[in-house]
Parts: sequence; C-alpha cells; structure tokens
Amino acid sequence: MAYQPNNPSFSSDAIHLSSAFGNPTIRDVVPPICLSTIYEQDVPPTYKKGDHVVAQNDLYHGIFNLFNRLNLETNEIEVDFVDASISDNFKNIIRKNTKLVWLETPTNPLMKMVDLQTVTSLIKSQNPSTIIACDNTFLSPYFQRPANFGVDIVMHSCTKFIGGHADVLMGALCTNNEDIYTKLKNDQVFYGPVPSSFDCYLVLRSLKTLEIRMQRHMSNALKVARFLEQHPMIEKVFHPGLESHEHHELSLKQCYGHSGIFSFYIKDHNIDTTLKVVKRLRFILLAESLGAVETTLKIPSIMPPNSLTDEEMKAQGITNGLIRINVGLENPEDIIEDMRQALDF
Repeated sequence: MAYQPNNPSFSSDAIHLSSAFGNPTIRDVVPPICLSTIYEQDVPPTYKKGDHVVAQNDLYHGIFNLFNRLNLETNEIEVDFVDASISDNFKNIIRKNTKLVWLETPTNPLMKMVDLQTVTSLIKSQNPSTIIACDNTFLSPYFQRPANFGVDIVMHSCTKFIGGHADVLMGALCTNNEDIYTKLKNDQVFYGPVPSSFDCYLVLRSLKTLEIRMQRHMSNALKVARFLEQHPMIEKVFHPGLESHEHHELSLKQCYGHSGIFSFYIKDHNIDTTLKVVKRLRFILLAESLGAVETTLKIPSIMPPNSLTDEEMKAQGITNGLIRINVGLENPEDIIEDMRQALDF
C-alpha cells in the first residue's frame, strides 16, 4: 500500500495564490511587507466559567502545560486527558459543556496517530457544538489536512516545517468555519498574538518551497529510519511510514506522506550511552526545535522544556534511550554515515 495521492498542483497554488491579493494596483511578484501596527477591531468576546475541555495526554509540552495548569490551578475550566490514539476513549467523555477537544497527530515524540475521521464523528455525535482542534505541525498541510476529516481548527507552528529555515517565530490557526474565524480574529486583536510583518513575509516565501522540501524530508527520513531499524544498537524505530509502526495503515489512509520527524530507542535506555552517541555525531545537531533544513535531534527525557514527572514520562514511553530526530535536506547518505559512525563503538 501507499500514501494517499496528493494534489499535483499544491506547489503551483502555494507559489501563486500567496501573491494574489485581488488588488489590481499590486503587481509585485514578491508580496510586499505591510508595516501597519494599527487595525480596526470589533467588540472583544466574552467568556464564562464551567467549561469542559478534553485534551490528548501526550501533547506538545506547551499546550499540555497550559491545560494542566488550567485543570490544577484554577476553578474555571475542567480538563480531562485521554489517549487519543484509542478512538473508543472518546465514547463516554464528551459532555454538554465540553467546549473544546484538542488533538495532535502524529504525537510528540512517539509518533502515535489519531484516527481523525473516527474521533471527530464520535465527538460530534455526542455534542455537535464541541469545537475540535488539531495540531498539524509535524506534517504540515502538505502531508495532512485535518479539516477534511471534520476538525474545526487546525494549528501549525510555522516556526517548524512551514517556515522551514529556522528563522521565523510564528503560529497559525486555520478554520473553514466562519463563526469560529470571526471569534479567533477578535481574540487575536484582543489578546495581541500578531506576528511581525517580516515573519509573515518569510512564511509566504517558505510556502513557495513547502512541497519540494517536504518531499525531500520524507524520502531522507525513510532512508534513515530503515537504516536505524536494522542497526544492532537500536531497539525500536517510531516512524508511521514504516510497516513496523503500530499505526502504519492509518497513516497511509489519512495522510499524503510523512515528514522528517521520527524517534527511536537506543537499546539499553542508559543516559550515558545516549549521550555518548550524541557526542560522537559530527554534523547532526543537538537542538530543541525542528523542521528546518538541518538534521537535528533531541533527547526528550533530559532536554528542556520538560515539565513531565518521572511517572508521566514512563507512562508516555519517554526513556533515557529515546531520541527524536528531525531529518533535514542534506545528502541522505551523509546523514546515515554520521549516524553509523556515532552508533558503532
């Protein structure tokens, strides 16, 4: 089996639609930078206490910490955490006051997949007004489009694959729902999370090369993952594109491919061994972020920001032998050779 066939005109749309402002006086091939810092706004929204949120239990740390704090430190919002990779966990958890369900697929760092079609159907059948949001950072809109499966809000960290060059600090929320769009726009004006004009310019630049970059990320990462899967120092590789992954079939059904991000276990799960491997690397970088042209890796158990307790890390499968790697755009044989010489000792 193979991934779903992608839109053959994705790159054409990304290159040309980003410049189509609908204004006949703007003829720039490169979109201009708008430097205004003042915009007309609508009336700010109102909020109420007593809302219920369901969140995935292995979310990106920033979102997990936010929901955890809301759950433990305030009396305003109640949050339930679930393993979203098991669709049946949503059968009896949605309430009349469930305002939001927050998903992430694949997950960070063990690459679990969420069956978006099944999960969104289960949620909406219990409460049609519940808003479903999904973090799509790891795959970008090129490889996965959650809105096609009933997700109301799709989130991207544009800092990662969409930006692609480690030079942007920016996020995006996307929706096909006009009411949600209006509320999000009002919230943006009211709270102030507005990216700079230059960051917007850089993201528009990067969108033009998203397709070709993601294709290279995918092909490189699969070659590295297959190499690691056969290496005697590696216990397990977590890459949805591999037949050995527990959600491989779901990945093929739901996605158009996979990016450069995956993770793997070093066999003895000893931090000294893991650090020795990392220190022996010659050009692969130890870094927190991901999605850029350079190959980087992270040791989730010891690298900040990690606010999980030992029990929470154990429950999520985060050990001292776990490494998350973002395979970049270098020659794949060079990446493999660097991994080989680091592991062979």
